[in-house]
Amino acid sequence: MGIFSKLKKTAADNSDKIEDGIDTAADLAKDKVAGHDDKIDMAADKAKDLVDKVEGDDD
Repeated sequence: MGIFSKLKKTAADNSDKIEDGIDTAADLAKDKVAGHDDKIDMAADKAKDLVDKVEGDDD
């Protein structure tokens, strides 16, 4: 098992914690950077989609 396989497994096993971290980071960014909420939300959604993709990937 290579390092990327281990990282994928760890990410899949902890996807809920990763998504919570993404939400926390997005909220912090919205507090610090006014007027860009839509862009921050879009980036957070894309990051969560990537986590979901890794979680569903059974390589």
